[in-house]
Amino acid sequence: MVESLSHLPYATRLAELDLFPLNFRQLRGELIQTFRIVRGRDWAADFADFIEVAETEHLQGHLFQLQRKLVHTDVRWYAFS
Repeated sequence: MVESLSHLPYATRLAELDLFPLNFRQLRGELIQTFRIVRGRDWAADFADFIEVAETEHLQGHLFQLQRKLVHTDVRWYAFS
């Protein structure tokens, strides 16, 4: 840690060092990893066994949209697979 910034609050230290908060960096890493898995660049297992791709042609955007599963509990709602 930079000694001259140790007395400052967390948000101010981030601004001084031109950094993003930890939760933003974690989310960014997860999005990059998801992109690699969807594009088949960084996953040893078959993609279709792990994530379902939406199979409708009425989607806006791109062809790699993921299928949302029906969930009944909060535990499954916040799980990725």
